Amino acid sequence: MAGSNRIEELINELQKGVYEKNEVFVLSVLAMLSGESIFLLGKPGIAKSLVARRIKYAFKDGSIFEYLMNRFSTPEEIFGPISIEGIQKGEYKRLTKKYLPSADIVFLDEIWKAGPSIQNTLLTIINEKIFRNAGEDVKVPMKLLMSASNELPAPGQGLEALFDRFIIRYIVEGLKDENNFNEMIAGDAPLEISVDSKLQIKAEEFFAWQKEIKKVQMDELTFNFISDFRKGLDVATEGEAYISDRRWKKIAGLMKTSAYFNGRVKVDKQDWLIIPYCIWDDEQQEEEYSALFNEFYFESLKVDIFKKWEALKVELAELKKQYAFVLDNTTEKSIYQNVFSKKLPGSFHRLLWKNSENPINFMKAEDYTKIFHSNGKATEIEIFCGDELDNLISIKKVSVVYINEKTLQINGDTVGLEIQNKKDQSELDALQTKINEVAWKVDNLPNLMVEEKERLEKTSTIFFRQQFDLVLNNAFAEYIEIVNQQKIAEHDNLEKRVQVINETPVEETAELVSNKPGSNIE
Repeated sequence: MAGSNRIEELINELQKGVYEKNEVFVLSVLAMLSGESIFLLGKPGIAKSLVARRIKYAFKDGSIFEYLMNRFSTPEEIFGPISIEGIQKGEYKRLTKKYLPSADIVFLDEIWKAGPSIQNTLLTIINEKIFRNAGEDVKVPMKLLMSASNELPAPGQGLEALFDRFIIRYIVEGLKDENNFNEMIAGDAPLEISVDSKLQIKAEEFFAWQKEIKKVQMDELTFNFISDFRKGLDVATEGEAYISDRRWKKIAGLMKTSAYFNGRVKVDKQDWLIIPYCIWDDEQQEEEYSALFNEFYFESLKVDIFKKWEALKVELAELKKQYAFVLDNTTEKSIYQNVFSKKLPGSFHRLLWKNSENPINFMKAEDYTKIFHSNGKATEIEIFCGDELDNLISIKKVSVVYINEKTLQINGDTVGLEIQNKKDQSELDALQTKINEVAWKVDNLPNLMVEEKERLEKTSTIFFRQQFDLVLNNAFAEYIEIVNQQKIAEHDNLEKRVQVINETPVEETAELVSNKPGSNIE
């Protein structure tokens, strides 16, 4: 595999001395590594042809064919003249050396001015990388076809099929930064550059990479994103948006190429960023479709965490149900025999009646059974009250209503029944620990989001680093703010605690610190 550092260094070498054209160089290199095509839309004089001429230096001994189209252009000027010697032999054969069929990089300026015969031949070359010469199919070495124009193909001129073959579309603009503009007009950006041979790509490497790229996988997350975006685009445009199946197949190839040269064995979220460069047909679509893509993409960056969060909430609910089930099956009402030092014979349940005048309160077990079967009606019973377990003070008649197995209502007060464990508490403790852990994760969503952002930031993204960082910052901004506020609050609380400790007498300090689990004040 070609290291991402090598490709990144190669891109930097190719654009040396050229200002504000990083994106077009990156996209051109990605198209080249995919063996695909790119169309540049922009006014004359903004370095479109310079990019193509520089790209040829990505290859060891790379060759370029470039041509400015006009309505009088002939196939001979593009594909090579007819061989006189061939004609004498009865063959209609072109001499293709130094023409398009023999070039690694092809740049066709003002492509839409080409005639039908040129366009039809180009379709075969782009689709199949084959040039038919004298009845033979000749494999062309073309790695990148770059076209440019200051206008889009005119509707109704039969150019739709050709335009659809240009997978990446990019609007090139002039320099915006004044310092860059001054540097440009004062300096020199030569067409001929020197690229370290260690960075340059050999033909055998290129074709080996093509085989490896095909092995890159697309997972369910990518399929789901594409599906959701396609549906969203269809709804937003009321069914008018059309992206051919062939184009989506090519887009998938670009995503796989991006993944491969970033050292991944499957397509990831960073690689999806090629999509908005491949789906528009005019400048209005470019703006609208890109905005829609960004909306879907923002949410996609967080979707993993939200899914985990939803799963955690489900897990928490299940754990609580399990805890309640275990609790019901491992505990029962306490049973006392012959209470108050055997002054009262029989079986009793102890009542945890906070509003009672006496701390010790019992009811007969048989009365509980009577209340249980009373269908929620108030039942008159006697309860036995004392200040200690061996000292009966009084017997009271009360009105009792059954609430549930462990709760009664006595004279309008909610009163619990003392519960004892039938077996070891360890299972309940383990469940409670798990509940606490999952509950913390559910409440910890902002921190999970920040961790996800940090994870994504560390992943290799040589083709879309600037775009990806910008989207990351926007997508996670609210969660980062929440976490920052939490850290500020924790810091303020720690400072207040330190201040309290400093103002506390020495003999009380140890007790104060010990009340804070995990405290480590120095």
